[in-house]
Amino acid sequence: MAPASLLLGLTWARLGQPTLAIAPLEKAVRAEPSNRVALLELADAYLSTGAHKPAVERFQQLAALDPRNAAAWRGLGLSYTGLSRSVFSKLNPDSPPALVLLARSRLAL
Repeated sequence: MAPASLLLGLTWARLGQPTLAIAPLEKAVRAEPSNRVALLELADAYLSTGAHKPAVERFQQLAALDPRNAAAWRGLGLSYTGLSRSVFSKLNPDSPPALVLLARSRLAL
């Protein structure tokens, strides 16, 4: 039987309310740190709200538990992409070091 906090978090997530899903999902993960469903849903909720750093942490935790979980690796990639966009958006585009970083990032694609 799933704990009530997990069910509440899943309900908020399914209703399109990831911000409201985070607290009960965090509680579910604290109660059962190896619960893959709770970890994935929590990581997805963080990703949906733009909280990329905690999303990375939870997707990494899930990938460590279940290395074949494609959703964990996909979410990790999306979270790192979000983090990099956040960092690049803060760069001054007229700064030569920023231009070098931007050019290198474009070449890497």
